[in-house]
Amino acid sequence: MNDVLTGIERDVVIDYLRSELPVLTVKLNFMQGSGFIVPAGQYLIQQTAIIFSERFVPQYAKSLQTEVVVSFYFKKRGLFFNSVLQGKNSKCAVGIPNIISKIEDTQPEKVFENYSGKLLYAATKGQTEVAFSSNARYPLFNPFVWRNVKLSAAFFEILEANTAFIRSNQNGNLIECMCESQEMLLVYGKRFPEKNPFPFKACLLNEELQKKPVGIVSTYKREVDSFAGNLFVPFSDTKKTVAAEIPVTFFSQTAFPQACEKIMEQLAFIPAVSYIAEKKEENTAVQDRISPLEIVYISERYVTFVCSSKTISFVPMQEYSFLINIGYRNVRAKCGVRHVFEHDGKIAAICVFTRLNPEDKRFLYEKIYGTVYR
Repeated sequence: MNDVLTGIERDVVIDYLRSELPVLTVKLNFMQGSGFIVPAGQYLIQQTAIIFSERFVPQYAKSLQTEVVVSFYFKKRGLFFNSVLQGKNSKCAVGIPNIISKIEDTQPEKVFENYSGKLLYAATKGQTEVAFSSNARYPLFNPFVWRNVKLSAAFFEILEANTAFIRSNQNGNLIECMCESQEMLLVYGKRFPEKNPFPFKACLLNEELQKKPVGIVSTYKREVDSFAGNLFVPFSDTKKTVAAEIPVTFFSQTAFPQACEKIMEQLAFIPAVSYIAEKKEENTAVQDRISPLEIVYISERYVTFVCSSKTISFVPMQEYSFLINIGYRNVRAKCGVRHVFEHDGKIAAICVFTRLNPEDKRFLYEKIYGTVYR
């Protein structure tokens, strides 16, 4: 089978869809990671249009001319095509284009990149050196830290005790849209940002939300008026998504750019909170072993360390010399401890760089955000 199916091969696939009606997965182009499923047998094909009930379509996707990717299996081979989702009355439809493409049989397995380095600090008997390495559970240079946590009661307990986040009781179309998109929801002055205020695509923008049907947009406005928070975050693990928020009082009269900087600092806490909230291994030998120093977050401004409370004693305001090996590059800097918190024999330290070479700062920025340093 060719990578691209046209003509007779395409017709064979359409006949298969018409007779077998396999499960369809529909992904939305304008929201990364969002979409819905049309169950097997729950649609029909008229000529080259696939028609199904609107009940399968989430509210946030019910807008005219929504670009989508439709995928399905044909004789154990994954196929997909690009189309446009359209709705009328209680029905929705996607057209089958002239070209159907083949999904690669195998996806390259993502290899964990291990990074290592050293922390050095002055002690009573001279300089002390502590080696550290990265943690496969919390890979570095991933700015979307809220998508990689282990949700538990302990997670939210530690989160609320040590950060500005609280578990949100808010619900409605906006929160549903946020959870589906896996992007943060930022509301400032009762408005959504027109342009992305972060160095990566971290939050939903007004333009995206305004594309929804008029009825949905009007509910957004009503919901915003009831919000007690400025920022909402969809914390996710492999099983579910739970919303948390930062209350309006945290930002006080802070100007918008400074508010975004405060948000970026709060993000540096998330991997550490998740790490500390994890239960210890039941095996006694593992349980009693002193955990090594590990780095779970780094950006051009912040670096976060975790370990057993017996490994190292972090002291707020203490300064460390810092060295990390990233490929062929050795980044040397100084960092000061901004926040320290402990739980169940584990400790976390959120540090801020106090001295960092401009070229290393540029390198770290572009490494984590995948964009040119500004």
